[in-house]
Amino acid sequence: DRPHHPHQPTTATMRGRCFLLTATGGSLLMVLPDTVLAFISGAPPLAAARTAAKPQEHITCRFSSASTQLFQDASPPARTKRKKNNSQNDNSKEISWLKWMDARLEETPIGELSSKVMKQILPIMNIYAKQRSTKGAENAKRLLDRIFDEAEGGNKDAKRMLSTKLCNTALSAWAKSGDVRANAEATKLLIWMSKTSREESHSQIKPNTRSFSTVIDCWARSGVKDAADKAEAILALMEKEGSDALPNTVSFNSVINAHSKSNVMDKAVRAEALVNRMEELYKGGNLDVKPDVWTYQSLLSTWSTSKVYGAPQRCEEILKMMDVKYKAGDADLKPNGHCFTATINAWSKSLEKDKARSVYRILQHMNKLYVEGNIDAKPNVQSYTAALNGCAHPEAGENEAEFRQYFDIATLILEELRMSGFGQPTYLTYATFLQVCANCLPDGDEKDRVVRRTLDECKRDGQIGDAVLQRLMAHFPALYNELLAEHIRKYGTDGPVQSKHLPKEWRRNVSGERKTPATKRDQNAKIKKMYISKLKAIGRSRGARGFYSKEMVSRNTNNNHQRPRSDEATTDWYEGEVIIKE
Repeated sequence: DRPHHPHQPTTATMRGRCFLLTATGGSLLMVLPDTVLAFISGAPPLAAARTAAKPQEHITCRFSSASTQLFQDASPPARTKRKKNNSQNDNSKEISWLKWMDARLEETPIGELSSKVMKQILPIMNIYAKQRSTKGAENAKRLLDRIFDEAEGGNKDAKRMLSTKLCNTALSAWAKSGDVRANAEATKLLIWMSKTSREESHSQIKPNTRSFSTVIDCWARSGVKDAADKAEAILALMEKEGSDALPNTVSFNSVINAHSKSNVMDKAVRAEALVNRMEELYKGGNLDVKPDVWTYQSLLSTWSTSKVYGAPQRCEEILKMMDVKYKAGDADLKPNGHCFTATINAWSKSLEKDKARSVYRILQHMNKLYVEGNIDAKPNVQSYTAALNGCAHPEAGENEAEFRQYFDIATLILEELRMSGFGQPTYLTYATFLQVCANCLPDGDEKDRVVRRTLDECKRDGQIGDAVLQRLMAHFPALYNELLAEHIRKYGTDGPVQSKHLPKEWRRNVSGERKTPATKRDQNAKIKKMYISKLKAIGRSRGARGFYSKEMVSRNTNNNHQRPRSDEATTDWYEGEVIIKE
């Protein structure tokens, strides 16, 4: 539509490829992309895309609207590498590619799908898996079903394409979907793979280690009541499957992670039994199941949330064992910040006396290791917040002077966090410190002054989240009504004031806050006698201090949670109500 010199090349973009157009005697002399050359020669588009075509090969041809439409119908839209500054254009091309596949599947009878189309199915299934949605998982499964139907219908290309890799992509799509049905659907597909592969004609879809590990991880992430039991059952089935599906470190780690998220009392000893099993297999020559730092990190997390007597002491024993093995040359067991933070959590959630000193000593040990060059042991905001939580719940038997020590240690931890450079206090840090003020300071002007100062700092940092408001309303109602009077008048008729009702400046840095319901212990869970004896043995270490929390302190023999005598058949080793009897 504009004047152009007859001998000046013009560059145009078509389907993400560059074409060199030159006016030569009524014809268009073009540098065609390899996919177009492949279509003209009759070769499959993707196969040709992988073939190194001559970059300057020229073909003289005349384009008409009919031939252009034929090209669009016969081959998928060209795929280009994603660019950060062109993501919207890439998404539109991706959508057109998926629509192209849907049209081919709909119009082609079963058994007649061409190899050109089938070669697009695996990359499209990968796209559906990356969508992380229920619809994406269902579409990936639909494509797998179509390939299987094609193979059953006599399509030889489909028989060659049907493989474990294809099935694993569908499993991955379900595992990433986040759907409540994901674990059940992934398990159903895994069982179908196992049964169907026993037929000689479909032996190529036999599940492998990745298949089982994906389903185990799916159960571990599900959060359902019996997820750990299901994950452990799949692990046992995996060991029976044979050489193609032997468990590895990732498989065991996923099951241990499932136990860390469960709510049964014996979860820690069950997780430790799995770690011992890994050690036995590794010593027996199976190098694929060697426990690594992730293994013990999950085990420590399981102990830290178990709420059984002796849990913090057991965490310190595990940490010390890791440190000894690391110094002896095992680089895979270098303790990191997550391991130390889990140990701090174990002390914070325990009923141990003087636990504020214990968590502070462990925090100082992390700082020492970091200064000495162990970058992996670097404390973070979560480490300091967990230590603050250890100061927020002193035991009832402790006196006022000890309560004051808890508050002083908490104040020291908060100031060290601000000055450390490891991060700034979050809404959860401030909420935990308010809990410390409520439980450790006597009512009076000092408590009022400290709370006001803490709220001013929280407001200045833009960390007024719902957790902060909830602590303020529960423990300091007078201050809550005074400081938020204007917002209560405006929004209080519909319930408590929420952070979204406050000025944006007050909550500008709040991120990741979500409501998580309190987990209740499963009081009907049965515990094997072997695990009961193990828990009682570990409970005997209650009152001791480990390598990192230093010194021994005398056990409190006058409180209501005294460890039972060996002849008593109760479960008082559990830090809570008596739940079962042997």
